[in-house]
Amino acid sequence: MREEDKLILIYDPPFGFIHNVTCSGCHVTYDRSTSSIADALVFDCASRRDSMIGMPSQRNKDQRWIWYCPEPPWNTRYVFDKTLVNFHGVFNWTMTYRVDSDVYAPYSRDLPPVSQNLSEILAKKTSLAAWASSNCAVAERSNAIRELQKFIKIDVFGKCGSEPLCPPPCQYDVMSRYKFYFAFENSRCKDYII
Repeated sequence: MREEDKLILIYDPPFGFIHNVTCSGCHVTYDRSTSSIADALVFDCASRRDSMIGMPSQRNKDQRWIWYCPEPPWNTRYVFDKTLVNFHGVFNWTMTYRVDSDVYAPYSRDLPPVSQNLSEILAKKTSLAAWASSNCAVAERSNAIRELQKFIKIDVFGKCGSEPLCPPPCQYDVMSRYKFYFAFENSRCKDYII
C-alpha cells in the first residue's frame, strides 16, 4: 500500500461480496484491527442489527463511516427489520444502488462474454424455464409467472412455488439445467433497475 492510498475497511463483508476488490488510490482490507486507522469503514445493512453493538466504540474524527445497502428501502425496513433510528447521525456517506448515493454501487457487475461452445451449453439444459422467489408479496411478479404458465412450463422454486430452494452452490447446479431463468426485481424504486 502506498502512503497516499486511502485505507478502506469492509467492516461487515456482505453476502456474496467479492474479496479481491481493487480500486485506484485506495487499499481495501477486511482486517478489523485497522478500524482506528482506516480512512473509511463500510458497514453492511444486512449484517447490522438496529443498534451500535459490534461496531467500533471509538471513532477517528477524520473517518468516513459508510452505510452500504444494495437493497431497496422496503426490504431494508421489513425484510431486514431495520428502522435505522439508532443510526441517526452515525454514517457520513451512503453506498447504494442509487446514482445519487455518495458512493454509487450498482447491484450487478459486468461479466466477460462466455467463450464456451453454445451448442455444448444448450445440450446440458434439459428444462425450459424456472423462477426462484421467496418474497411472494410482490404481486406483479407472481401474476406475470401465472400468466406465462398458461403457455409454457415454468418450474417455481422457493416459498412462492412448489419446489424447495436449496442453498448455493446447489442453486447454481439446479438452475443451470434451465434454458431460461426469470429474474424479477423485488421492488420498483428509483435507480433499482438501470
